[in-house]
Amino acid sequence: MRILNKIIIFAAAVLLFATIFKFNDKDGLFKDFNYTLNIYVENDNGYDSIEAGNFKIVTCSKQEENDVLKNLDNVIGKSYKLDAEFDIEKFIKQNNFQIQFSQELEDETIYYLYNFKINDFAIVNGKKISMQIVKTDDYVIAAEPLILGGY
Repeated sequence: MRILNKIIIFAAAVLLFATIFKFNDKDGLFKDFNYTLNIYVENDNGYDSIEAGNFKIVTCSKQEENDVLKNLDNVIGKSYKLDAEFDIEKFIKQNNFQIQFSQELEDETIYYLYNFKINDFAIVNGKKISMQIVKTDDYVIAAEPLILGGY
């Protein structure tokens, strides 16, 4: 009976560990969606880029992402440009995000989200933010924790 109890406790611990660390591959959150990726870097290593203050923005497709990232040094951050049909509410529920707050602007809605399973976060208005999503009529931009360039 003791062996069975130990096996059950071990199995429960493994399940709990897997659940807690579900987002270790945080970029996997968007693997099922089509997107264009903006990569914020200090040095573009010869890729076409846009100057944005202290960094440059290299843009690539989802299909090019792995090859481009292999050749870039000092990646500061990434943002994902998704189709306007991207279902934000469904995404939030499926990934257990909490809406910390949102802002309604003239042509966009900005969501500030938090999930304790994502290690990177910023403090905005005294709240932990692990993802920012901007919804316009034409597209959706998402980044962890915040969008660095414009939208």
